[in-house]
Amino acid sequence: MSILLSTCTFPERITPLQNEFSVERQAQHRKIIADITAWRIKAKVGVSTGEKKGSITMYWEHLENHDEIRLYGPFGSGQVHINVHPGHAELRDSDGTLIKGKTVAEILYQRFKWRIPFEQLRYWILGVPAKAFPIQRSTFGENGHFSSITQGGWEIQYQAYQAVDTIELPYKLLLSTPPNFDSAGNTTIKIVLNRWSDIQFTE
Repeated sequence: MSILLSTCTFPERITPLQNEFSVERQAQHRKIIADITAWRIKAKVGVSTGEKKGSITMYWEHLENHDEIRLYGPFGSGQVHINVHPGHAELRDSDGTLIKGKTVAEILYQRFKWRIPFEQLRYWILGVPAKAFPIQRSTFGENGHFSSITQGGWEIQYQAYQAVDTIELPYKLLLSTPPNFDSAGNTTIKIVLNRWSDIQFTE
């Protein structure tokens, strides 16, 4: 599948009249996203939790019942390989350490003390709300896509979108938790989605 990447200036807050149009556009977009069954991404991710900061390169392949995630350079630990099946996640690092759990968020916290909501992130990087939590607050841009979503204790800000074949998908995201969200302190996650590929839809 050919990929066309482009960055764009993120739209300003819209008026109520434009918001009505945006809700319709977002409904159409969410229908298209719902038909996506598989994708691959390459992304640059910066994580800041309290006084702990780091950056990683992430390769993520999502299939209908399986995810494979490779992280390079998290806090000097080399490569981390994560396999995910429904109800089971497994992490192995370059030292051979093996960690098992029910979710990616759980095993990443065990290994690095990161709060990264991977189970929700697979929806947020597509520009739609996660299914597990109600939307507490949201705003739209003039293109009809979300400019921000608040749910599950996280605020997701969409700073730019990009054209990927015939659809628009997020390019830059900023995730953050409020102060005192948990004992780890405020967490900020910056994501730049450098490449989308192998996007598949239901037939």
